[in-house]
Amino acid sequence: MAEILHIDEFEGKCGFAYRHDPYCNGGHNCRHPESANEQVAGKDVGYCYAFSCPLAPEADEESFKKHGMNLEEFEEDMYVEVFDGWQEKKDEGLKALWEEFGAIPMNPETECIEEDWKGWKAGTFREDIWHWFDERHSKGVAYLMYGGGSRNKISRQCGIEGQEEKDAEVFNGVLKRLEGEFSGVNAAEVIRRIMEKEDVKPKELAERMGCMRQNVSQMLNRGTVNMRYDSFYRMADALGYEIILRKK
Repeated sequence: MAEILHIDEFEGKCGFAYRHDPYCNGGHNCRHPESANEQVAGKDVGYCYAFSCPLAPEADEESFKKHGMNLEEFEEDMYVEVFDGWQEKKDEGLKALWEEFGAIPMNPETECIEEDWKGWKAGTFREDIWHWFDERHSKGVAYLMYGGGSRNKISRQCGIEGQEEKDAEVFNGVLKRLEGEFSGVNAAEVIRRIMEKEDVKPKELAERMGCMRQNVSQMLNRGTVNMRYDSFYRMADALGYEIILRKK
């Protein structure tokens, strides 16, 4: 069964969206290997567009009619048609992205990447990137490491090729420390990650908060730039999470 979603709403749940630095395309950027790309400061940067979305085809007027939606709301390149099984496409994209990650130079002493990649700056700790993959792949980053065929690449990155037991020990320690924790570049991203993990839709979150669905959408859309603390607290609390600040 398919559904029609505004590209901004799908962007919030697809898992590949991020905001590139330097700022471009209105902050709508994509890490999927098959996304549309534009040159920014001499590097290819993924752009989020409905017409080129690798996970869901662009919705047209016929799609709107088929789903009984109001044609007056239709805008070209603003909606996608999301079909069952899109998560499988998402996993395929994550696996391809993981393969790219395996080719990124890694400092074996600091365990940080040595060049900018897909929005992560040079000097980003590898475990932070592992965490990102683990949150998004349906089988977790362990599958990508040991079931997805990239085990040797990660070992080379870490400078411990042939020492799989050590690699696994480090990785399992990461999962133990990060289990149940979320971080993000802004408040809205954190809330969206939690919603994805808990499989909570905006309508359900609105009911838990005692407000309208539109209010939740507004909080999430505006929250990419600035979200009031009380709004962030209410959303986190309704999702069953608490806010904890800790020194970096």
